Amino acid sequence: MKKRITIMVVFVLCVGLALFYSFNKEPQRNGDIHGLQVPPESGIPSSFFKITKFKTQFSFTRSEAQRKDQEFYYYYLVGLNHFYAEDKHVALDHFKKALEYNDKYTPLHISLAEVYIDLGDYDVAEQHCRKALELDANNNQARFMLSSIQSVSKNYDKAISQLEKILADDPSNEDVLARLLSLSAKNGTEKKVMHLLEDFVKKNPSSSQAYYLLGKAYIQHNKLDLAQKNLNKALKLKSDATDIAYLIGLIYEQQNKKEEAINFYKSFVYNNPDDQFIHKHIVRIYTENKDWEKAIEYLTKRAKDDPSKTDFRLQLAQLYSELKRYDKAIKELESVINTDPTAFDAVYSLGLLYKKLKKMPLALDEWKKIPTSSEFYDKAVLQQAVYFKESTKNNDEAIKILTAAIKEKGDVVTFYHSLATLYDENKNYDAAISTLDEAVKNFPKNEGLLYYLGALFDKTNKSEKGIETMQKILEFNPDHADALNFISYTYAIKSKNLEEAEMALKAFKLRPQSGHIADTLGWIYYQKGNFSEALNYLEQALKLAPKESVIKEHLADIHIKLGKEKKALQLYKEALQLNPEPEDLVKIKQKIETLEKRIPAAK
Repeated sequence: MKKRITIMVVFVLCVGLALFYSFNKEPQRNGDIHGLQVPPESGIPSSFFKITKFKTQFSFTRSEAQRKDQEFYYYYLVGLNHFYAEDKHVALDHFKKALEYNDKYTPLHISLAEVYIDLGDYDVAEQHCRKALELDANNNQARFMLSSIQSVSKNYDKAISQLEKILADDPSNEDVLARLLSLSAKNGTEKKVMHLLEDFVKKNPSSSQAYYLLGKAYIQHNKLDLAQKNLNKALKLKSDATDIAYLIGLIYEQQNKKEEAINFYKSFVYNNPDDQFIHKHIVRIYTENKDWEKAIEYLTKRAKDDPSKTDFRLQLAQLYSELKRYDKAIKELESVINTDPTAFDAVYSLGLLYKKLKKMPLALDEWKKIPTSSEFYDKAVLQQAVYFKESTKNNDEAIKILTAAIKEKGDVVTFYHSLATLYDENKNYDAAISTLDEAVKNFPKNEGLLYYLGALFDKTNKSEKGIETMQKILEFNPDHADALNFISYTYAIKSKNLEEAEMALKAFKLRPQSGHIADTLGWIYYQKGNFSEALNYLEQALKLAPKESVIKEHLADIHIKLGKEKKALQLYKEALQLNPEPEDLVKIKQKIETLEKRIPAAK
């Protein structure tokens, strides 16, 4: 019995020591907390890890402040993991929840700004940047993001001002100098930035990036000798820099020194043989000069030097195809595929070549080999569908191909849109609507899918559903001119909600060159009995879209109201010659017949 008690005491002490050690051991900087990756920049205190581990195993009394801290860090950390996993909407939900527990944590506001930038909501992103700066006036990350937002909004002066503040605090920040250079051309401050760069290279003579930026600045001012001098210094410091080498070669080209450019590029790839970008530019210069054989010789030598590098054979195949040496192009593509059966870019290109040669069975065979995992799968599927639709007029076979593709890979918008179009052409509107409904579930904010769905509802006399669908677009894009016009025109045709229909004014401000929107406005004022204003917009519409039958018909309707029946008759007859829709054709003919009875001399 004593022995058993002794064993139990020892066991409890061991467990106690183990728990004490586990609760107080400092966590790894990039550790894993219950499956959550902790980024070094998160700024989360080590006490959070202790409290999290303790929470998962025991229940204990916490103060309200401790509870809030724990909840805050939990939601913030989970949000970061979703953000790094590219799951932005879920990340945003967690960040918002974290904000409820602590709205004075600078990194959270920066994270929120990043998410909103990625989601395209720049106004809210800017609010969080400013909040971060309010909490930490020296936070250059927030300032840099704010500058990016302001440049998107074309507030270049403000954007540059933010960057200059960062540079005053961190004068060696090369990223800021690069951004300043790119923005300087937008507001005419290139010389000022050039002087900054000149001072910077004097203080940082070992900075390749600084010489590179200064070289770019000199190119912008057409000071090519100074540009080349600085770019050569940059390349000496960073001998494998493709972007620097490219600019040096480009300077030779701008001076019409094509041979020097080629020789320079060749000397660069001699030391950097895997740089495909520069290899392609050597070939480009040859082909621009129509030195076809030199281009072929260069690519052939490169391909023989390293047969495993299929890029050269792909370029060679493309060149042979452009020169209409199709047998050689096919041979090169087959060589690539034999070397690397997963080179599906070559498989897809071989299919295109067979299509050009009108050997469609062979083309289809090649495209069918491309798996869903390949980036060329989507193109291959669409090529097959297009062939059956356009060449064989077999929409049903094209429908089968796209339906199967959606089952295999349901995240391709084009598949849904193309399938709906085929059903639409077959007048199978229910299937078209069903296809788009399914697509919208997967892509709820895709404007193209929603607009097409709304148009189909309208086409099938479900105008209310059409309006509802267009309103969904306006929820996340209130400046969608086509959606605004659709709703306005639908109301105008039905002569209802005419005040709301005047949202077409906003659409016309957004798209002042649209004859269709001007026509909508004309018809709204027609329905309101304001015929002079209606005439004004419809005459604008006709100038913008002179070959639209419906606009001439509407203009004729206005002239009837203004008592100008001969002019109206002329416009109806002109509308008749512009291939109106079948239902409009009947109406126009009836209107002509009615007027001709009233104006016998007009027959």
